[in-house]
Amino acid sequence: MRRTACALLVAAAACTDQPARVFVPGATYTESIRVWTDQGDSATVRVGQSLVLHGERDSGPWIEVDRRSLDADACWWTSAIGFEEEVAGSLKWTAEPAGPAEFNTDLRLDQSRAVRFTQPGIYTLTPESSGWCSDPYLGNVLHVVVTPR
Repeated sequence: MRRTACALLVAAAACTDQPARVFVPGATYTESIRVWTDQGDSATVRVGQSLVLHGERDSGPWIEVDRRSLDADACWWTSAIGFEEEVAGSLKWTAEPAGPAEFNTDLRLDQSRAVRFTQPGIYTLTPESSGWCSDPYLGNVLHVVVTPR
């Protein structure tokens, strides 16, 4: 029993080990987000029909630093992120007008995102980076026409 407890403590300590070198956003850090639908930058769907959203993000520059040189609450990554191929699922989406758009309507394992509308109309969808270390970045706006069933 005592050996098991010690082994668990050692394993827990190993899980909390942090790397000596990490990456932080550089002084001129920016993000670029480009999004589209399965139909392109604009789409036409019927009420209740799912529309798949896609996105890519490029970020940088990244600077490698000694983790011990950072404040305890500083944000850092174990690798420089750079270009990401499919990020629609990790973006915050805003629909205008708000209300009739329902996001995350389908399970999407590829990190894309689905949206469905409950009312006909013309909508704009705006993606926002959910960066916890910097101000949010907005991507291009998508236009969706939703027709009755």
